[in-house]
Amino acid sequence: MQKINGYESAEPIIGGGFYVLPTGNYKMKIIKAEENTSKSGRQMLKIAFDVADGEFKDFYKRKYEADLKRQSNTNSNKVAKWSNDAIYYQMCDEQNLGRFKGFIKCLEDSNSGFSWDWDETKLKGLVFAGQTHNEPSEYNGKVYGHNKLINIYPLSTLETLPILPDKELEQSFAGGFGGTVANDEEIPF
Repeated sequence: MQKINGYESAEPIIGGGFYVLPTGNYKMKIIKAEENTSKSGRQMLKIAFDVADGEFKDFYKRKYEADLKRQSNTNSNKVAKWSNDAIYYQMCDEQNLGRFKGFIKCLEDSNSGFSWDWDETKLKGLVFAGQTHNEPSEYNGKVYGHNKLINIYPLSTLETLPILPDKELEQSFAGGFGGTVANDEEIPF
């Protein structure tokens, strides 16, 4: 067998599966923001983010670059995409006005000189404190772990935020009751 380039510097992943960002609180940076519409026609912001510093800096960028490299090496038709784990959807309608304004306030408090002027393209490069945890999901009968951004806070609170517990695999889900997980808009209440 030929030696694989980068073997010495590769981080070992034990236990199989995909490498997932550990649960924690991170300084996050917005990579891209765009106005979007939900499936039900509601206005929202679609925000791509990444870890801004520390041990896991550029975590999702490195995953994306690895996917691009894998795609070019295999001549696959599969298109590399930014990880869904690093996309945050912020609803921007009257029903979610308080949460939207709270999101904007966190960005204003975290980024000196930034003031919201209704131009979402100016969100690129802004930082915030992101609180994450891992949760299971099922795909084709297999359970995978995913790290989800749960809360956004002003950067000044990063060191005081509690670490959220990981979401445990529920018994009914493990028993096959689950399936695809609906987003909050699709839950029929």
